[in-house]
Amino acid sequence: TTIDISKLNHKHPIKQIFIYNTIQDQSYNKLKYNIFVNGQGIFSESFNHEFFSKVEIVNKFKGCIYGKSLDTSKNTILDNNIALIDFSLKNTEGPSGCISPSNNIIKLYIDNNNNNNTYEFNIKIYTVCYYLLSISNGELRYVFD
Repeated sequence: TTIDISKLNHKHPIKQIFIYNTIQDQSYNKLKYNIFVNGQGIFSESFNHEFFSKVEIVNKFKGCIYGKSLDTSKNTILDNNIALIDFSLKNTEGPSGCISPSNNIIKLYIDNNNNNNTYEFNIKIYTVCYYLLSISNGELRYVFD
């Protein structure tokens, strides 16, 4: 299945894509993802959901854990059905990498066929975008508009 991310967003550069799978039967762990920008895959191959959920989430959100915890005051609890595809070069406050949907065709490829078994999925896609503001002569406007 291919989803055109460019059509989901407006003109603002995309920093990250979160994929939230609402199906709770753990079949989302059988899914694989890849991102294509203008027809070229940004990864050499499609990676398992767990790569984007465990490796990427833990790298970006230090101290998070999966599942249930009795003491939630010290940890952020994340469900394993959330995946993160990050375009930023490093986790900083300012712009450090993004893909412009107005200049590129961005497609999310979801491979749901694993060992000749097809797995259902029901996803919601969230994009994190840069909204840079310019203040000039008393006017406030988006830089990317």
